[in-house]
Amino acid sequence: MLRLPLIVLALLSSAATSWAWSQPPAQPTEAELRASVRTISKDQRKPEQVRYVSVEPSVSNGPTASKRAARFMLRDPVARRIYEVTTDLGNGSVLEWLRVDDVEPIITQADRDTAASVVWRHDGFRRSLERRGVDSASVYFDVWPSQIPREGFRFRSVRVVAFVKGWKGARDHTRPVEGLVCTVNLDARRVFEFYDKDAGPVLDELPDAWSEVDARKRAVMATSGAVTSRIRRDAKSNTLHWRDLDVVPRFYPKEGLVLYHVGSQIDSSRTPRLQRISLAELVEIHGSESQYWYWRHPLLVGELGLGMHVMDQRTGIDVPASSVRLPVSQIEPDGRVRTVKNAIACYEEHNALVIRSTMRLAHREIVQEYRLLPTGEVLASVSIGGIEAIQAVEDSSVTWDNASSQMRGALVAPHRFAPFRQYQACFRIEWADAIRHTVSEVDLRPAGDQDPYNVVLEQDEFDLLRETEAQRNADPAAQRFWRITARGNKSKPGYASYRLESDRSDPSIIHGQHVLNTKAAFLKHDLWVTRAHENELWPAGPYPAQTTGGAGLPEYVRNNESIAGTAVVTWAVVRRTHLPQRNGGVVMSPLTLSVRLMPDGLSVPRSLQPMR
Repeated sequence: MLRLPLIVLALLSSAATSWAWSQPPAQPTEAELRASVRTISKDQRKPEQVRYVSVEPSVSNGPTASKRAARFMLRDPVARRIYEVTTDLGNGSVLEWLRVDDVEPIITQADRDTAASVVWRHDGFRRSLERRGVDSASVYFDVWPSQIPREGFRFRSVRVVAFVKGWKGARDHTRPVEGLVCTVNLDARRVFEFYDKDAGPVLDELPDAWSEVDARKRAVMATSGAVTSRIRRDAKSNTLHWRDLDVVPRFYPKEGLVLYHVGSQIDSSRTPRLQRISLAELVEIHGSESQYWYWRHPLLVGELGLGMHVMDQRTGIDVPASSVRLPVSQIEPDGRVRTVKNAIACYEEHNALVIRSTMRLAHREIVQEYRLLPTGEVLASVSIGGIEAIQAVEDSSVTWDNASSQMRGALVAPHRFAPFRQYQACFRIEWADAIRHTVSEVDLRPAGDQDPYNVVLEQDEFDLLRETEAQRNADPAAQRFWRITARGNKSKPGYASYRLESDRSDPSIIHGQHVLNTKAAFLKHDLWVTRAHENELWPAGPYPAQTTGGAGLPEYVRNNESIAGTAVVTWAVVRRTHLPQRNGGVVMSPLTLSVRLMPDGLSVPRSLQPMR
């Protein structure tokens, strides 16, 4: 499939050659967020029952503003409205207060707590546990997007599945209460759909699965050979300097780790540079025919808020002890502020600067990582690990050979079946907005009759001129890739380019009338190219929860703008299918989706070349 060339480009040293970067947002501190919350709480526009959903870095362009801003998202559960409130971090004042109707934001911890309390009060749920012989004191819940559109039910809804606690009370998701699902109306605080049949067995507890996950990571980290001796950090802006490379890391409640201003002091006259790169969406699709699983295809960024689940990265397990770590402050539903002290880790490994964050979302452990090489190459990846998605099955003697259902997954442990599933990631790459770019598609084909030795390849390249034309798919037979070229100007002619590549991508398992074909229509193509606009950040739209689709990239390209010789954004979609191992245990082998930016026509100064 495609490959992503991420770039390390020119950060200028003189006024005559410097480009005008768009201002990166400041990461709000805990004190700044608390001051903003105090101001919001006193504002007359704040509803009485409001809940804080999230807060993210922002930039204010007001004439008297400090340029340091934060955008809060609030939800009024009574009026069922969303408010986007921008505050000045310099003085805590409210700069903008917007109301958004008929949308639903990401699922918050308050939603999870409400859903759990509603299900606990439901008589049918308690009777179902008694029928299975499950002690209610040992049960906990996992909350999923309902996939029920607001067009039919104008309230906030989620689906709730139950698990029995594992080793020493651990929430390891290895003991599902099979056949039991509650769908909850969060606004009315009641269950409005209840399924209880086809009950599976109550599974025995397994040894501590999360300890096994950590042990595997510890073994990998022991051989990393990471150092931080050459990493310098600007304490005021949190800009990282490594050798001749510069980068500004930021953290968002939805996307998680985002990089700004990836650049280097290379030939500033004509080298393209990266303005912003992020994991714009990560979709999880379960290949199960069970009626209790058909809706389990969440958008982990847009519906579950991937960045809201960031965890402290532990030395020797998640990151090396020598790493430089940066804090991230986030908002709680009641307005309190919490700080994750080691949310972002930076270190040098194998002659590359590594920047990473770790999220734990239910049974999944998701790692975002960027690797910046001195040669200008950038590798962006997301790895999914943790615990397998487990179904409880009756017959532990089921084998691969004698059960047709086993052709759709694997029996990973006695009574524990894991269906095949696929992850599809969309990386958003915004190129420097002060440089003119052109994106082209390149195929390599045999020369045919002109090749007497039958080994010669010819390059077939054409420019993508408009947005609707730039919805492209990979072609392994043609060894297809995409080239992003920065053109020179009259005074400094020439060009420099990067190849967009993916390390590996599988065919999509979505087919027919699956809801993701409309809700996440961006998954239909491997590459999209759009003109750069600051409000076009989400491939499925800013509010994909409980929608039927149509927002995001399909909407962005509807006006079919020109993308030739202008500021552009490339959207790269990568897919990987996870195949559980038969009798391989409940711990999942990490699955990595990645794209890379490969320099293609860039002269690298000696100072940036790898050391020998």
